[in-house]
Amino acid sequence: MIRLNLSRMVNNTDECLELLIIMREELARESQTKPVPHSTFNGVYVEVQGPNWGKSSYDPIEFLRQIMRHNVFAAYERFVAGKICQIVLSGNYSPSNIERSKQSVIRVKDTIYRVFEGRIKAHKEGVKEYERLILQHQNGYGMGNWTIEDLEKVHSRQIETIADIEVQLNGLLDAKLESFDFLSQLANKDEIEVYIINGEIVINEKEAPALLNQQKLSS
Repeated sequence: MIRLNLSRMVNNTDECLELLIIMREELARESQTKPVPHSTFNGVYVEVQGPNWGKSSYDPIEFLRQIMRHNVFAAYERFVAGKICQIVLSGNYSPSNIERSKQSVIRVKDTIYRVFEGRIKAHKEGVKEYERLILQHQNGYGMGNWTIEDLEKVHSRQIETIADIEVQLNGLLDAKLESFDFLSQLANKDEIEVYIINGEIVINEKEAPALLNQQKLSS
């Protein structure tokens, strides 16, 4: 039964990639509706020029979090699972075979990340701007109503926001690659246990019971 489920996932991998590409383009179009300025700041809305001289605005971080909930990430996770299943069914755990599949996933991952890259860079430019203002304040230049404490506070918050976004993106993208590394560690084992639990692939037998218990508690 497990082998049948793995085979189904493998058979759907090509279709999943096609869907993933379509969703990635949809994500890119959604992102393009909100142009990115050179720098963005927490809580400071970005103004967008609309048709017929109309204007609108958006919160750069709220928009980032919104597009991070896009269905492209579910399709990406499914694609990774399909690639893992291909390796398991083939029984070929050679480093070259695992690396080849991993690199194909990395190429897809990088195209998704590029949609977010410019927005993260703009927020990092915002960090630099706060650092410039702090330096000016320390050199005796007036900063209006800004105090050095206020500037340091918003500067720290901006850095924390970037770190939080990058951690979330890592969980959605890079963390999915860990299964390939784990397969490499198991390459010399006589037998590998593979579980599919609610569509999620688990190849560490110690994790499966814990995941099952966790799902029972949350149901």
